[in-house]
Amino acid sequence: MGERIIRYPELCSRLQVARVTAWRMVRDGLLPRPHKISKRIVGWTESEIDVWIAARTKEPRGER
Repeated sequence: MGERIIRYPELCSRLQVARVTAWRMVRDGLLPRPHKISKRIVGWTESEIDVWIAARTKEPRGER
């Protein structure tokens, strides 16, 4: 079985941000770029988001 894919609604819920904020974070290089699943669907692997969140929570406050 392949790795679980996270789409925008779950990503936004995990990060506690609005969809437009998540999109801006991707655009600005603050979040990993999503993988294209089909013509109109993108998503992230669950492990890459977990790693990204873990790395962000280890940073001292104010250095994001």
